[in-house]
Amino acid sequence: MYAKRMGFTNPLANTWDCPERETEGGKEDSEERENPVCRWSYDDWDDAWQTECGDRHVFFADGPIENGYRFCPYCGREIKEDKK
Repeated sequence: MYAKRMGFTNPLANTWDCPERETEGGKEDSEERENPVCRWSYDDWDDAWQTECGDRHVFFADGPIENGYRFCPYCGREIKEDKK
């Protein structure tokens, strides 16, 4: 409260509303609304997890859920493991 009374503001407070976050045509935002989960599948060849949002993630042991990942660090959606 002290900072607010003194007139200090947080420059990152409204970063989600800034125009820089908008994507071309809003594609990313509409995909998040339509599909609230990001599917992760394990790739034996690369020993990595492929994310539905197009990234790869490596764990030294186990998978995302066992390592405490509930949300995708790349797109923010909830993680759903695809069992192969």
